[in-house]
Amino acid sequence: MKKIFAFLPLVCLAFLSFNYSEKSLINVVAEEVNNYVIIESDETYQVLEIDASEIDKILSHLNVEIINKKNVSGRLIIEGFSLALNDYIIINNRKINIQISIDDDSCLIGYPLIKNSF
Repeated sequence: MKKIFAFLPLVCLAFLSFNYSEKSLINVVAEEVNNYVIIESDETYQVLEIDASEIDKILSHLNVEIINKKNVSGRLIIEGFSLALNDYIIINNRKINIQISIDDDSCLIGYPLIKNSF
């Protein structure tokens, strides 16, 4: 019995260290920025538009790991992964669950991807 109680704190600590609260992208954006537009949303897919100056708040709040950056038709496209968001897809053997398209003054954020054109 003593062995079980000695092991229990380690199990609890491991659970707490990996227990990220899973939030929807819409909830995170609503917490961090004042103005946003929901472009599309359902249970597994969300696309929002925000002012480009606000993107650093979202990346920081979600602790996004940047996987890929590229320029496409004058827009910066960022693909990343956040433990705070539940679902993901695999691209080139890497987990991706957030895609961002930034131009001069606006930003589209897709979870897990932006399905339509930028």
